Amino acid sequence: MLRATLTLMLTTGLLFSQQEPREEKGLEGFGIDPADVNRAIERGSTYLWQMLLDGELQGNPALLGNREEHLIAALALVHAGMHEREPLCDAAIRGLIEGSRVRARTYELAVLAMLVDAYDDQELLALLPRLARSLVESQGEDGSWTYNTPDFWLDPSRHSEPKLEAEQRWSLLSSGGTGNGDNSCAQFAVLGMRAAERHGHALPAVTWQRVRQLFSARQQADGGWGYKDDASYGSMSCAGICSLAIADWALAEAAGQAARDRALSWLDARLDVHEHTGSPGLWHYYYLYSIERVGQLLGSPFIGSHEWYPLGVGWLLGEQGGDGRWQGEGPEEDPVLATSFALLFLTRATETLAEPEPRTGSLLTVPVFPFEVLDQEGNQVAAGIVGETVELPKGWYTVKVHHGSQVFVRELQVDGRLNTIEFAPGGGD
Repeated sequence: MLRATLTLMLTTGLLFSQQEPREEKGLEGFGIDPADVNRAIERGSTYLWQMLLDGELQGNPALLGNREEHLIAALALVHAGMHEREPLCDAAIRGLIEGSRVRARTYELAVLAMLVDAYDDQELLALLPRLARSLVESQGEDGSWTYNTPDFWLDPSRHSEPKLEAEQRWSLLSSGGTGNGDNSCAQFAVLGMRAAERHGHALPAVTWQRVRQLFSARQQADGGWGYKDDASYGSMSCAGICSLAIADWALAEAAGQAARDRALSWLDARLDVHEHTGSPGLWHYYYLYSIERVGQLLGSPFIGSHEWYPLGVGWLLGEQGGDGRWQGEGPEEDPVLATSFALLFLTRATETLAEPEPRTGSLLTVPVFPFEVLDQEGNQVAAGIVGETVELPKGWYTVKVHHGSQVFVRELQVDGRLNTIEFAPGGGD
């Protein structure tokens, strides 16, 4: 079979033709005053902090962290800026992080890593390698996590800087998890590990490959995800999308793109901010936070046809109580949970996926733009990073380059000549 090469180059010249963007209405287009959103955030965060301080903490900030829900509340308060407005709140959150009272449990270690990332204090960021290492080494061989982790976090002998391999990724010292965990624990572990990657700590490639394998294997026939291998519902489908996107980002690959596209189609067809898709009455506010993570991680104001942020804001503004709280059903009758999730949505707390900081010990960092090559039937026949060369049979192909939430598309014929495509991120078309 005659074959030829295709090279994608990064340049300031020709830009791929971009898929037609949707017109974004923004908050004003939905009749929402941005000032009302800011007031809702301020009222909600004030309620949350005062309710904690006067109630569960009994006026003693040092008690923050006595139950695991305090971690998600602290994360919401930081994103709402309460720690900058209230010195006592800042002292409580800093004490929670410094005190390391967190148990060796997946949710708690992961949210603590996210909190350290959001708090963004240079001294406290030094905790991220320990936190990430605990999560990495408690992953099961099937790629999943359970609620409990081995006590790596509590073992002082494991608190040294993890060993780096030649390619500047940590070596996997052990795989201590039992496996057969659920998708919820897994996605929080992924979010916690992503916090470390954002600050230049490159985790083992096998860790991210297992994440991708887990969520690829558990994707349901309709394109969504359930808690494990059960029927698809909203928050777990968001978890699958985000976990695959983060794994591809960390590995600088696009191997999970097709699965994500199927899941985004599933979510587009069912997205409704007024109830939790597939699980009505339960974890509604958590579902909204899940939607926020999808939109923010992918850097897109749209999930399919839905302009997710104004839709969610409109519902949340109508549901806020007179004292600033939000309160739901089931576990979210606890206003700490419902108010925290609402604030994380309103503040758009999740950072968009972008090139991580330079890897610890690495000498050079360049922008990474994954590409995939599809044949005439839409099957992926090659993938790589812009700047690489792939070998293909002669013929017509569709090439897609992923740049954040944008996808640039080019149809071309590979014909035996020097087939080079130039790609200019951020250009106009």
